[in-house]
Amino acid sequence: IMSRPYLIFSSSLQLFLCFFLITVSSPLGVDAVCTYRSGVGDLYDFSSLATQGGLYVDVGLKYYVNPCGGLSLNSSCSSAPGAICECNEQQGACQVTSSDYQFSLGTIGSTAYADLPADQQQQKGLIISMIDGSVFNCDPYKRSIIIYLLCDPLALSPNITFNQELNQCRYSFTIRSRAVCPVPPECTWTSPSGDFYNFRSLARPEGYYAKDARNNYDYYINPCGGVILSPLTCSAPPMVACDCNYTQGACFSGSTEQMS
Repeated sequence: IMSRPYLIFSSSLQLFLCFFLITVSSPLGVDAVCTYRSGVGDLYDFSSLATQGGLYVDVGLKYYVNPCGGLSLNSSCSSAPGAICECNEQQGACQVTSSDYQFSLGTIGSTAYADLPADQQQQKGLIISMIDGSVFNCDPYKRSIIIYLLCDPLALSPNITFNQELNQCRYSFTIRSRAVCPVPPECTWTSPSGDFYNFRSLARPEGYYAKDARNNYDYYINPCGGVILSPLTCSAPPMVACDCNYTQGACFSGSTEQMS
């Protein structure tokens, strides 16, 4: 079962309890590694980019790219006799022709990760490559793909760009997204027993919300970053507290006040 995290306020204990449902089966179709630690120690977690429909770009030919898992597009493949339909859960990227033939650009099992080239390391991000794609019209080579995942704090939704077709049926793409930015240290924790926890995906600047109906307080918690509430909901200081800003991880408000 999958669900979004939700927040419960316990008025009797004055405690916040965060409950999370555990995913038993992978939504990606196959196991996928969606994290990478760079040579300078930055941790990247791009699991939120996973989509079985793929990130899509149309440049005459259609391309579908899933940087974190497999694709599921065969239901839309041509039904013509002899049609090639390779966009399945084992493929991380596909090319689709105007006739709806589907050619793999690389398998999930071949995925490799690398740092950006030295002359690009002022930009945060990483490189993903996949090989062992379709051999059709590429013999003796197989189609393959290289993906530049770049951090863009302003890109709330991922933006994919087709760069070019390189030699030997190798295709180049760039994906820019906030999800590719390094995981802040405060969003990870290693337990005394050595278990590593990464809760980057729980980041929510507007905070998770819970209501204390008895005292008429609203609570907002961001377990990975600050809580940013609109100043319009708070009266003008200095007589009233307006503390809910990017430096505060939890806030509560009552009437027109905001308190960390």
